[in-house]
Amino acid sequence: MTTTLFLEEDRDLGRYETSLNHLRSEALDAAASLRLIRDVAKEHYK
Repeated sequence: MTTTLFLEEDRDLGRYETSLNHLRSEALDAAASLRLIRDVAKEHYK
């Protein structure tokens, strides 16, 4: 999902929207993301 993409067909739009909604529902919120990044950095740079 990092390239230019032109969606013209309804079924293509629906699949893309479903995928994006799934990613959103699984994503951490901003605070949790920051905690995860900090925790990983602490472990990595011990």
